[in-house]
Amino acid sequence: MKKLLLSACLAFAFSANAQDIFYTEDFSGLTVGNIGTDLTGVTPGQGDYLTFIAAAGTNEAFQVVEDADPTYGNVLQITGSNTATNSRFMWQAGFDALWMGRTTGNDILEIEFELYTGPATTSKNAQRIVVYDATGTQALVGLSMVEDTKVISGVAYYDNAGTLGNFLFNLGATPVALPADTWVRVGMSFNYATGEVIWRCDGYFDGFITGAGLGVDPAEIDFILAAGTGNTVAAVAKYDNFTARASAEDTLGTPQVIAQNVVSVYPNPATNMVNISNTKNIETVSITDMNGRVVKSQKFDGVTNAQLNISDLASGVYVIDVIAEGVSTVKKIVKQ
Repeated sequence: MKKLLLSACLAFAFSANAQDIFYTEDFSGLTVGNIGTDLTGVTPGQGDYLTFIAAAGTNEAFQVVEDADPTYGNVLQITGSNTATNSRFMWQAGFDALWMGRTTGNDILEIEFELYTGPATTSKNAQRIVVYDATGTQALVGLSMVEDTKVISGVAYYDNAGTLGNFLFNLGATPVALPADTWVRVGMSFNYATGEVIWRCDGYFDGFITGAGLGVDPAEIDFILAAGTGNTVAAVAKYDNFTARASAEDTLGTPQVIAQNVVSVYPNPATNMVNISNTKNIETVSITDMNGRVVKSQKFDGVTNAQLNISDLASGVYVIDVIAEGVSTVKKIVKQ
């Protein structure tokens, strides 16, 4: 039997509205052993999955294994590179057609999955699930966890003050690290109609940005174990209970919680002072630049209205993270 929910993370809610369910994969229907026999991404293996490694690697890098925790049963296991090259990629062809055939108005792609954070390691490998456009150059939404630090970051295609590219985003006032040796359930979504990207995992992070992918059709969902700069040690990534669907409204999380945590940041753009108002008591406000560096942080004593002086910051786009009663809300702000 599969463990469907975890106490550590949000039990994601399903809307009563019609949804298009693209994938529900728990790997129980696949045979323990190698996923495929072809590492060029051409010939599909079990479950019609395609696998790719640019150079050195073996088919054993992608396997279905029986997890040590019997409540999980079969899970996907990807073994990474022990060098700084030869990242691993796995996906199913044809997602673009599924997306284009979705119900009219279901413009929010929502993805949930469970990932195993793994034991302590010095590996620089990063386990990721990323949604790409048809060119494979725009990462419309994704999540990435680095094995040695267990720090998890959001991935999105973003307009950084006129520079378009794929960026990593801190998911809290400081980088969010997941506990080792733990299965956690996470969710993310991409809104085709607005470009909004959301990342959620109750108890760890809950944030969003407006990405640069408005009107861009998602075409491929990749399981990735990236090699990592300076890497010399291979890591093992595990995934289970993967779901991808299209909805007309955000169904990740509990709407009541989101509605109660109403955050306003103004003026925006701002020159000297930023005002923050919240329906919950504000604990910490931090500002992060587009390189993921925290450039300003200030604690507050449970107020619902706060001010932050940003006159010393360079002009540009920043991410402001407001933590109120343990809940993190992320907004974009422009410093003039």
